[in-house]
Amino acid sequence: YAVIGNQERSMLNHTLKDLEARLNPNSFVRVHKQAIVNIAHVTEIDQASSADGYAKLRCGLSVELSRRYAVLLKEKLAR
Repeated sequence: YAVIGNQERSMLNHTLKDLEARLNPNSFVRVHKQAIVNIAHVTEIDQASSADGYAKLRCGLSVELSRRYAVLLKEKLAR
């Protein structure tokens, strides 16, 4: 599903891999096998609460991070 704002959700008929290939890599980053986020909406990375951690978004949602993708997110946020 896609989160629009902080409430609406839409069903997509694409795999995340397909969607990831269509999105601007300067604006979006994969953070988990089940999640892609807009970098501009990430307010903080919380890795103290679990081994992998969470990306906190401006809308109030927390999206699970995998260790595999956390490094890429941190690199993109540092730019």
